[in-house]
Amino acid sequence: MKTVFMLFLHCLFCAPAISQVRWAAEAGMVSTTNHYQKKLTGSGTFYAGKGFVIGGSANYTIFRRVSGESGLNFQSRNFRYHSALIPDYTYKTAYRLQYLVLNQNLLVMTKAKKGFSFGTGTGFFLAYGLSGRYRSEVSTIRGLINTSGKLKLGNGDDDDLRRFDMGINVVVRSQYKNIRLTMQLSPSLTKNQPETNKSLFTNLSFTAGYLF
Repeated sequence: MKTVFMLFLHCLFCAPAISQVRWAAEAGMVSTTNHYQKKLTGSGTFYAGKGFVIGGSANYTIFRRVSGESGLNFQSRNFRYHSALIPDYTYKTAYRLQYLVLNQNLLVMTKAKKGFSFGTGTGFFLAYGLSGRYRSEVSTIRGLINTSGKLKLGNGDDDDLRRFDMGINVVVRSQYKNIRLTMQLSPSLTKNQPETNKSLFTNLSFTAGYLF
């Protein structure tokens, strides 16, 4: 399986060498959901948060209407946790993470009519965590207690989140001449905590870009 994966990766990255490359810049928003085992969160719930994404990609034709793209983005992932264990006691935490994300996708585009085309595709992403912060608020009958700090990223037992993330991409794109709008769903395949907790991210991004 690893051999097939690496061969697929190699073919995609070699494709630009035999085809014309066009560069694109894009920016937009991303919604991040943290999927956590209910039995581990108790009465608490994770909620999706909104962040932003900005970056660019190299785009190249593989076949007549099949194109590949290798993109590198900076992504801000935000999500929230809320728990009300007992009356008059609530616990809220907001998480803010920064990732450098490499996307590798294959897309099939329709034939352009009056400059407009539509396409879908799939691929994978590899993400590297740059930093993370949290801000907590505990509300009791005695008042509010606020705390904040940095999240430890790594693979150790005392780390808060894994530094590396990877998963699949599902892409839907509409394009008018050099302007394009992209929706990308990116569920993770690796758990984001070093411990045994099965916690996974799902990212849904909407971006606008320009093809040079």
